[in-house]
Amino acid sequence: MPNQPDCQTLVPLLSRLRSELDARAAGLWWVEGESLLQLAFDAAPDMPSDLAADFARATQVVSLSSRPFGIVAAATEGCRAVSIASELAADVGSGFWLRAFKAQRSIAVPLIEGTRVFAVVAVALAELDRSASAIEETLRAEAMRWFSAERTDRL
Repeated sequence: MPNQPDCQTLVPLLSRLRSELDARAAGLWWVEGESLLQLAFDAAPDMPSDLAADFARATQVVSLSSRPFGIVAAATEGCRAVSIASELAADVGSGFWLRAFKAQRSIAVPLIEGTRVFAVVAVALAELDRSASAIEETLRAEAMRWFSAERTDRL
């Protein structure tokens, strides 16, 4: 199982990934007991800073029983969770934040070692035209490299 990485090294990596995917926001959470702990969050440059800060605070620690969040579904079900803003309640969870971010959907991907989910990476996207499978593949491959690098650095 990977060790929880240094958050300072993750922010620029997550920012680059968000930019490459032209995402409105991206985040990475570590599974710790019955919670997700935010390791890094990056918002699009044109997102109001108070909105980005509010989201970062609201998702600093997320209970795995908090069902209105796609990141929780990805962590608890062990598979990609796609949240479509127009299909969700506008006043809670992913539906609320997607609308605030001016995003149409989010894709949350569990990172798994063995049989255990150890982290979740997610992006909020303004469009629906790209394949969720392709985005999942990009997210998983890139994020797993971050954790592989962390393990290599400690050897």
